[in-house]
This record gives sequence, C-alpha cells and structure tokens, in this order.
Amino acid sequence: MNGRVYREDPTIMTWELANEPRPGTDDAAGQVSLFAAWVDRTSRFIHELAPEQLVCTGSEGVWGSLQREDAFVRIHESPAVDYVTVHMWLKNWGWLETPQLGEAFERAAERARDHVAMHTRIATNTLRKPLVLEEFGLPRDHERYEPAAPTTARDEYFRRMFDQVAVSAREYGSLQGANFWAWGGEGRTAAGGSYSAETLMGDPFCEPQGLNSVFNSDRSTLRVIANANARLSAL
Repeated sequence: MNGRVYREDPTIMTWELANEPRPGTDDAAGQVSLFAAWVDRTSRFIHELAPEQLVCTGSEGVWGSLQREDAFVRIHESPAVDYVTVHMWLKNWGWLETPQLGEAFERAAERARDHVAMHTRIATNTLRKPLVLEEFGLPRDHERYEPAAPTTARDEYFRRMFDQVAVSAREYGSLQGANFWAWGGEGRTAAGGSYSAETLMGDPFCEPQGLNSVFNSDRSTLRVIANANARLSAL
C-alpha cells in the first residue's frame, strides 16, 4: 500500500475490462454489436474515472471473437480502447497434445507464429493500435508439475514468442510487448499438482498448480526472459 488512490497510482498501467471476455457463442442476435457497444461504453466510463491510465479489453483476440477477424476489429475499434491484446495457448487450444520438442511442437509453434502475426497485421494496418501478447505459456516437458522437471519445450516456445515481439518492435509493428504466464516465484507445487487454494500460485484455481508456473529455480527459462528484455531495452 502506498497511500494513493488507484487512479493516481503510476504503478497501475492499465485497467482491463475482464479476463478473456467474449461476445457469446454466435452473432444471431447481433451479439457482436451489443458487445462492442458495452466495450465502448465501459472503456469510456473507466477513462472518466482514471484519465491518466490505459484501458484494454483483455480479449484472447480473434480466438475469443467468434474466431472472426471482422468481429475482433469491431470489438476493438472504439477510441476508448487504448491497445489490443492477444492470448496464445498451444495446449489449452488443442494445438499441442504433449509439451516436448519434435514435429508436433514445430507444427504448433508455426501455427502460433502465424496466429500472432495475424493480430500484428490487424493491429498495425486496420486498428492502428499497439498490440500486447498478453498471455502465453506452456507446461513443463510431458506436463510434469514438479519444479525439477525440464522446461525444454517451454523455453523454446518462449524464445520464439519473444523473438516475434522483438522483430515487430524493431520494424515499428504494433506488437510491442509480451507477458508470459505465469510467475510462480518461490511457490512450490504439491506432488502431482494440486487444485487446493492453499497452494495457489500463478495458475488459476481450476487448473493444477504448477501447470504453467515459472519458478525462481527455472534458470534456463529466466535466461530466455532476461535476454528478451535486454533485446527490447536495446531498441
């Protein structure tokens, strides 16, 4: 606590409307237009309360917009939405069954690259707004939870995602930042992962704890993250 109200706190960069909000499952009743109107109205309201801070939707991107590019654009075209977000989940979306290097990983990683590139194009050429790769992560090799389990596939996945951000930033594309999911720090999982609230870390309570957590002992992953930060700082 620093004694400041949130709207005056410089450590708060952004207000997010929700985690992965979606307009619904179809557009039969004009759900996209209704949802876009809600996004615009709520974003403007937040700006009235906190004019010095940014607002984003927290959207997964096209994946959370009926998997339609036009819906994604419609939802994010409000001038009250300051920047665009995209999430990228190889395993959660069924693009990679087992976290390990190999042909399946290469196919999934290429698909992830194209997915992020599509959002970079939309944000750069159509919406003309900054883009943040707001969520991406991967379990440890073979989806093991214990902190000593290797992170070979995760490290390579992180490296490629961060490389995509660096290239975009260097070439003045909209993709300008990335947040990996999630920092577990000094937290440690119970054997085999746990759904217990007593062991909650970065992973949501509905998933095994340690599923996507990066621990302070994951030195190879931390090197990938540090190198990515150094590249961006040098631009």
